[in-house]
Amino acid sequence: MMNQKKFSIPTRGEAYVIKSTRKKWKDYKYDLKNVYTTKYKTKDALLRNRPSHIPRDQWTGLLSYWFSDKAKKRTQANRNNRSNQKMPHIGWSKSIAALMDEKVTV
Repeated sequence: MMNQKKFSIPTRGEAYVIKSTRKKWKDYKYDLKNVYTTKYKTKDALLRNRPSHIPRDQWTGLLSYWFSDKAKKRTQANRNNRSNQKMPHIGWSKSIAALMDEKVTV
């Protein structure tokens, strides 16, 4: 059972809650980066235009990561991987491997 200090989640629902929370957090970070880096192109401009709901030290740390060589390499690798996909994942809960197996057997 999850930490009971703030939430009461039945054991059978824990996996769903964790998966859902991870997805929402990932989407939030994507939206944040997309909106702000489209609007403000430089690190200095981004520093000056911090969202009011994000503490300054966290925003500075996030920008340092976004502009780091490590993040730039990861972004480029992800772009390359997505462009090399032969079959986009649109099979809902089925994995790409399962979809490809069905395609071969049909």
